[in-house]
Amino acid sequence: MTQANLEATPGYQFNLSQGLKSTQNSAAARGLGLSGAAMKGAATYATGLADSTYQSQFNMDQTGKTNTFNKLLGASQLGENAAAQTGSFGTTTANQIGQNTIGAGNATAGAYMAGANGVASAANGVGNYMQNQPCSFSAEACTGTLATA
Repeated sequence: MTQANLEATPGYQFNLSQGLKSTQNSAAARGLGLSGAAMKGAATYATGLADSTYQSQFNMDQTGKTNTFNKLLGASQLGENAAAQTGSFGTTTANQIGQNTIGAGNATAGAYMAGANGVASAANGVGNYMQNQPCSFSAEACTGTLATA
């Protein structure tokens, strides 16, 4: 903030000119006119006005910067929260996909096992059947001695 910025603030020039006229009129009424005391009074008034204007403008500038910062902070926190939530959704989805894949693998393995058990059961049934049948072949086949021709 520069002196030129302060002098360009609304009302500053008006307040300065009115205050200086008031100080000069007061000094003239006391017969001091353009004396050192009148000049000192004018300088004191102008300095006080500049200090007051600077403080006021500084406070408004700080308030504006704080408001801007808070708006940007709020927007960044929204983005941060959205990113965190998206990451959480991704983790949940990946876990569910993993569980589904394991379930599908278990179901496939169960189907293979059921098929294998069926084949084994059929083989056992055939074996039992064959074991319990009387020899329908020649006597030599049943005793294990085959006639050679």
